[in-house]
Amino acid sequence: MSSTRGEFVARVLISAVGMLNMPQWPDVSGLEDFGGKLFHSARWDSDRDISSSALAIIGSAATAVQMAPELAREAAQLYLYERSATWALPRENEPFTQEELAPFANDPDAALAERERIFNDIDPQITFANRELCEFCEFCEAAGRKHLLVVEDPELRKKLTPQVPWGTQQPLFSATWFPMFNRPNVELVIDPIARITEDSIVSGDGAVRRVDVIIAASGFQTNRFLSTVDVTGRGGLRQLARMDAQGFKRIEVREDVMQRHNEQLQRDLGAVEVWQAECHNYYGAASGRIVTQWPYTMTEYGRRTRLPDPDAYAIG
Repeated sequence: MSSTRGEFVARVLISAVGMLNMPQWPDVSGLEDFGGKLFHSARWDSDRDISSSALAIIGSAATAVQMAPELAREAAQLYLYERSATWALPRENEPFTQEELAPFANDPDAALAERERIFNDIDPQITFANRELCEFCEFCEAAGRKHLLVVEDPELRKKLTPQVPWGTQQPLFSATWFPMFNRPNVELVIDPIARITEDSIVSGDGAVRRVDVIIAASGFQTNRFLSTVDVTGRGGLRQLARMDAQGFKRIEVREDVMQRHNEQLQRDLGAVEVWQAECHNYYGAASGRIVTQWPYTMTEYGRRTRLPDPDAYAIG
């Protein structure tokens, strides 16, 4: 298997998606009435050969960007239902040369050094709270607009152009997403879905498109992160060794410390302008409160969590 620079970056960032595991189904009337094959992209069903199928993908964010170009090569027809356009920057995936790979094979420290270099390049750029990085965001948006020029139809290109700043949604990278829309068997549908029937999807403009397979690429319940995590309270904390060593009967995070931490976190989240843009509450709960994001760097997260702060706990 060949190694690429893009894969190296992916390995650095892959831990960031661990929270994405609870499928979010689209809120569409008649979804349960569909008589063909229906499944969520996170619960893939490979029983059916789609090579002669009319396929509909509901969603145009990260999952769709990854899978739609591959499915478009197999399906007889692919309808891509887009709620809002997505920024997708060109993917820099230049393969390593044999000369560049040789040090990694012979010296594990060389691979670690390359990873460290990539990490140090990326880490300062992923915090949108740093206003000095506005130029970086502008650069990315310009790169995204340039990448859109691969779409041959100017009207289609306009429909695929996001109306929110880069960074408002999850930043994406793909060399195949925009070129896919030049294929004759791919149709972008931006009219909202009115309803789904036994064999068709009816859009808001009244158009009826018959489909054999519907794949919900509607993402995950990002704002219900804690619902997937076991949080243990007074009945079972992790500092048992400290309790045994010092004879404590209980230990718990002080409420005032937690309150100060969360208030500061919310202030810093609120200062990230691109996360306040109107974007269907992509990062927020129904209340509008941002519940999924970390406005600082990965290095800062490691610094804060590496060692416990004894003063942050109430003991007894």
